[in-house]
Amino acid sequence: MQRRIVVLSIAILATLVLGMAMPISAQEPRQVWAYYFGWYTGDSWGDGRLQDRPANPYDSRDGGAIARQISEAQSAGIDAFIAAWYGPANGNLTSQTFNALLDIAAGMGFRAGVSVDLGDPGYNATVGDTIGTLQYLIGDRVNHPAYLRYNGKPVIYFWNQSRFSVSDWQAIRDQVDPGHNTIWVAEGTNTAYLSVFDGLYLFNTAWASSPASTANQWARRVQQAGGTFYTPTVHPGWDESALAAGRPNPTSPRARNNGRVF
Repeated sequence: MQRRIVVLSIAILATLVLGMAMPISAQEPRQVWAYYFGWYTGDSWGDGRLQDRPANPYDSRDGGAIARQISEAQSAGIDAFIAAWYGPANGNLTSQTFNALLDIAAGMGFRAGVSVDLGDPGYNATVGDTIGTLQYLIGDRVNHPAYLRYNGKPVIYFWNQSRFSVSDWQAIRDQVDPGHNTIWVAEGTNTAYLSVFDGLYLFNTAWASSPASTANQWARRVQQAGGTFYTPTVHPGWDESALAAGRPNPTSPRARNNGRVF
């Protein structure tokens, strides 16, 4: 299983709705959502590529750890987690963690959504697999009281949606959500996907000389391409040098500068 090695949430998404035809009073206030990686076990913390480790090593399925992380997020002004999720196949770790996350979040006044992860060859490898994943998500998980919604609609993020063509995605959406009753947000800079998806986000903006200007520029691009939903990203520096050998175009490290770089 190929994983993005991340100990802390590195991408924080601030909601921005583009061109929505509704009165201001009907729109929800802007929120802050943090990416959440729930695929760690006790063995994960021995990986030599990790540059830092949690003060208290944990298993992502542990309810006490999840509750602590939610509490810390709430203290930091975070409104929801976006959990990397492979779907329900084989009861995988991300599925177990997300189910626990939803139940615990419900009791703490918190919300959680998913980022459907298409980066691992073992999950969502075909159009049929992905249809099954999304049918389960839309038919079951989004109905949980703690599932993340925006203006009443469940929000679904995607990672590595480029695994399938735009026409493949059109076929997928036509089957699982033809009425666009959920909000789909794709990752990356290919605006062609906006013919199917509702919006875009950029997971990594460490390459930008001015991340704030980049966020504003991409909000305009998304709107011009017909999108209605954009989430600008902030993260505390960037360093994937330990994994650079496996990346086709790795981003150069960007120091946190004692918290000044976000």
